[in-house]
Amino acid sequence: GFRYDLMGIIDVDTMNQVRVGVDKIDNTFLIIGEGWQMGNKLAPGQKANQVNAFKMPRIGHFNDGIRDGLKGDVFKPLENGWASGRNSLKVQVMEGITGETASGTKIRGSWGPLNPDQSVSYVEAHDNLTLFDKLLISMPKAAAAERKRVFALASSTAILAQGVPFIHAGQEFMRTKGGDENSYKSTDSVNSLKWDEAAKNKDMVGYFKGLIAIRKANSAFRMSKATDVIKGMKFSSTPEDLIAYSLDASKQTNGAKRVFVIHNAAKVAKVVKLPVSGAWKVLAEGLVAKASGIRTTKAIGSITVPAQSTMVLSIGK
Repeated sequence: GFRYDLMGIIDVDTMNQVRVGVDKIDNTFLIIGEGWQMGNKLAPGQKANQVNAFKMPRIGHFNDGIRDGLKGDVFKPLENGWASGRNSLKVQVMEGITGETASGTKIRGSWGPLNPDQSVSYVEAHDNLTLFDKLLISMPKAAAAERKRVFALASSTAILAQGVPFIHAGQEFMRTKGGDENSYKSTDSVNSLKWDEAAKNKDMVGYFKGLIAIRKANSAFRMSKATDVIKGMKFSSTPEDLIAYSLDASKQTNGAKRVFVIHNAAKVAKVVKLPVSGAWKVLAEGLVAKASGIRTTKAIGSITVPAQSTMVLSIGK
């Protein structure tokens, strides 16, 4: 595939021609880019940026909305995001979870009538602070265990969102660059991958593997059309520190008919009402995630979600 830097300064027609040309070679290639709103040489409607994404089918845009919504503005190191306690960013995160699909009065779909697979969902990349470093700076009084919970919460929210999940190399083992937020000219001591950190944080590595497996095993996380999201995703009414949504899994062949995802940003456990009563299979809880399931509950109508964590459940009805 291709990844375009500063794609927003290129014009829509050129990017569409790139898509056509690539499809002649291999129509499975990904084309993604930085659809930032920038430059002053093109008319607003001609720029290959996020607000014109709907004019460029099958071209993805990095979603800075869910990124900053989860961890705080990348240009403001001290600013928190929804995952780290800034409740006011809840709707911004919800928009990213839908793949920027206009699916309700709160979920505006500010990129236009695009499909969810044009949203590249992420919380860290080569630019700016890594998620670990961002949380270290923006949560200076928090214990390491709390920052780890928030790290897992933010990462899991992006990985499970509709669209294309993007994981920075080393993110799975909580990569740090020592607070260097612009390391393009820095030495290997900053930019190299410290593989001993993978062993040190093997629980987080396993968690990422499990989340990816859950996503691959459940097509409800991979809806490609906006109409499917509008029809198949339903958010629950929850407090500002909770996001919960149900996914229609009736087209799946793994026995699941419904998937329910809960993201709890509160510092305490929360009891959440389930969409239907029954025996639910728990796929992710704490730092454990398994596509085959961790456990099955008794017939219940609500469940307790640990503090600062994601829970994923499925049921065959």
